[in-house]
Amino acid sequence: MRDQLNRGVSRYVTERELQNDRDNGKRMWFLPHFAVKKDSKTTPVRVVYDAKARYQGCSLNDYLLKGENINSDLFDVALRFRENEVGIIADISKMFQAIKLKVDDARFHRFVFREHPSHPIQVYELTTVTFGDKPSPTAAIVTMRHVVAEHAPEDERMMRVVTDQFYMDDLNESVGTQKKP
Repeated sequence: MRDQLNRGVSRYVTERELQNDRDNGKRMWFLPHFAVKKDSKTTPVRVVYDAKARYQGCSLNDYLLKGENINSDLFDVALRFRENEVGIIADISKMFQAIKLKVDDARFHRFVFREHPSHPIQVYELTTVTFGDKPSPTAAIVTMRHVVAEHAPEDERMMRVVTDQFYMDDLNESVGTQKKP
């Protein structure tokens, strides 16, 4: 949790902010969360937020639109990966956490936490897209394509690679052995 705070993935919500939201009739949602231990040197513990968890018969995901599936076809990505002699594989680390939520949407990604049982419970909110949110995959792909269109609008090869050779946050591309002039 401390790492997420330090990286700006979540932030502390003050009592004043909570009271202001209540006074102004602003809705909010609290996500349950739990830790998943992994055999990994880079991320030994991953925090999972459960947008499918139900409260009074509803979950956050019930209110979110999924968006259309614009992911590249995995079979086609695999076939194109074998077209050339040199394979390039990459992964965008913590892709969802690189995409900021709108400030008003963060209220629907709140959670409670305390570092130690003797500490008071505090309220936090996620400031980035969350893995378990129904629209997260579509939001991530749209964001990646938008970044290319915004920052490399003339680079057709880059747009093709992002559109055709990524499957979510994984790049599977191949190139010939000779440099092109």
